[in-house]
Amino acid sequence: MEILEQDIEQLNEQKISVEEEIIKDEDSSPEQIISIEKLLAEIGLDESKFNERIIPRLELLRDATGLLQEAQNTLDDARKVFTYFQETGKSLTPEEMRRIIQAIPLADIGKTGPVDATKEQQTLITKLYAIRNIGVGFKTSVADIIQNNAKEFGNNEEAIECFRSLGLSPEMSMGAFWRLHVQWTLDIIKNDGIPADTVATAAMHHAVEGDNPDLILNPDGTYKEPFGENTEFNREEKLVIILDKYRAFLDRMQLAHHVAIRRIYEMLEVSRFANDKEFFQLLEDVSKALEPKEARET
Repeated sequence: MEILEQDIEQLNEQKISVEEEIIKDEDSSPEQIISIEKLLAEIGLDESKFNERIIPRLELLRDATGLLQEAQNTLDDARKVFTYFQETGKSLTPEEMRRIIQAIPLADIGKTGPVDATKEQQTLITKLYAIRNIGVGFKTSVADIIQNNAKEFGNNEEAIECFRSLGLSPEMSMGAFWRLHVQWTLDIIKNDGIPADTVATAAMHHAVEGDNPDLILNPDGTYKEPFGENTEFNREEKLVIILDKYRAFLDRMQLAHHVAIRRIYEMLEVSRFANDKEFFQLLEDVSKALEPKEARET
């Protein structure tokens, strides 16, 4: 049964616009070739301990999009934040830092498609997420995007049928499609050797927009079931969200530091976290930690 656009209509009724996220640089090539092996070692993950399907998906993200380079930049931001916290007496625990570092490059693995997608389907889905400067809003259908980008997708009819074979309607909007990757991320990394506490932290990276894959987050902030020692939505999830959005605003939209921070602040104001003082304090801390040197000197 196809997932029709009306089935996920509520995704387009969110108060927070995600339209800006699709606007990226024209050149989708990574700035440099990132070694998946080195990246995993850097974040403390042993590839021999998790499902073999994860490596090819990370390679697909690296080769077809700029997302792994963006993740590398986000990791650099995270380390600056860790240093700032230490210097100001707000140090994170080793476990919190590990979850953040591991979650950052895994959060967007769902942009390679559903857990059971074939290689052909994964390639198509990743290309859709890699579309640059499409010049249209998120109400544009997936079918129209494919038909208007023959260079990327080749035979339009075959690409549309490949999309349909996933049980998805080509008539769904790009906005609705964009939101699907959060659930796919959770499906790909859960129970596959990735530390359980990291799984929740990565899967909740769009909680501000209202995304709650498998409804794992209860209204009181606890998880429906424990993810290892991670039993509630806490500082590490909040910091991953802030860092993820900050870097997306900088790298994809070329926004200045203070504009990016303001955008995140505005998103928090209209989210379920509008009264979460800790979230806003963490945003202020990140702003200070990542403020450009020239801004601090003025």
